Amino acid sequence: MPTIDPTSTTVEDPSGQEPYLPPATQPVRTLVWVLHLALPMLGLWLLLARPHLNIVWQDNPGHFWLIIVVAGINLALGLLVGEAARRRADARLLLVSLVFLSGAGFFLVHGLTTPKVILGGPSRGFDLSHPVGLVVASVLAFVSALPLGDRAAATVLRNQVWLRGGVAALIALWGVACLVPGLTPLSRPAPGADLGGVELAGAALFVAAAAMLFRLHRRRPAAVLVSLVTAYALLAETLVAGMSHHNWHLSWWLWHVLLTTAFLFVAYSAYLQFRREGGSAGLFDAVALAATVRRIRADYEAALEELVGHLRRREESRVPIADRLAGKFGLTEAQAAVLDRAGEALANERELSERLTALVEAGRLAQVGVP
Repeated sequence: MPTIDPTSTTVEDPSGQEPYLPPATQPVRTLVWVLHLALPMLGLWLLLARPHLNIVWQDNPGHFWLIIVVAGINLALGLLVGEAARRRADARLLLVSLVFLSGAGFFLVHGLTTPKVILGGPSRGFDLSHPVGLVVASVLAFVSALPLGDRAAATVLRNQVWLRGGVAALIALWGVACLVPGLTPLSRPAPGADLGGVELAGAALFVAAAAMLFRLHRRRPAAVLVSLVTAYALLAETLVAGMSHHNWHLSWWLWHVLLTTAFLFVAYSAYLQFRREGGSAGLFDAVALAATVRRIRADYEAALEELVGHLRRREESRVPIADRLAGKFGLTEAQAAVLDRAGEALANERELSERLTALVEAGRLAQVGVP
């Protein structure tokens, strides 16, 4: 039978499964969210159905710098998630970081191949860089959203050097093939180059990943999970919108807007959580695997017990115990102060509870033998 902790809103299952929380979403909110995500596809349909609305706007330097900035933000986000993966030793966070890094790398190549900036004109690499990058990212996103078991997670972590190196090497080779004139067909003009419908498979993988993370959000509500679900949905739409192949038309700019929004949405959500928590140590903990979350909770419980034991013994130390725990868990000064106060309150409560228990026991013993 599950045990219910009266101090918690979760129900703990001794089978080891993660706690179940009441659904964090409401049907109306979900419907509004879906309608907002449907608007870009409706806009794409309108532009393609009414060609006179799908006007041409060609701004090569603007396109180049837009891609550079967005790819840089995405690269920073991928490195931040990668650092969280290293700190928590979590396979899902590692794969999510590779989603952002692969997207950033191929998007950067798309920007570098902007006609009349580095290369003299349009090229096959200019058309194919973003769909290839997103298809690669979709595979990583799908695998990251799976409920990886201990063995699978250990395999991912054991091969993380190869995974990181493989993604970096793929991006580097693709960049060289696209940017060195005459080296490969990717550096030559090829109007309307596409992947033959592979984009739809990538979009389906992004949708599946978003659905799995949405289910996780219902059990473990977190803003960063919502942002990741939204980003995956937008990236799926990006792949679909990019299949129109009307370069420099509004429908072509649409997928740039979708991809930019997806990346910036996650970055903005992480920034808000950073402002709220005052540190970056636990920004992406909600995305981690269930085993990692349980391990983090166990570490926090052990740390609190250590703090309470220290306070109850009234031990003196050159370095306060709260400060040592703050260094161990990457807490800010404000969070360490809260931890110190919480530990002291819990220690006082336990001491009072023990005294009351002793009084009750003494009263019971005093009544023994009384007629």
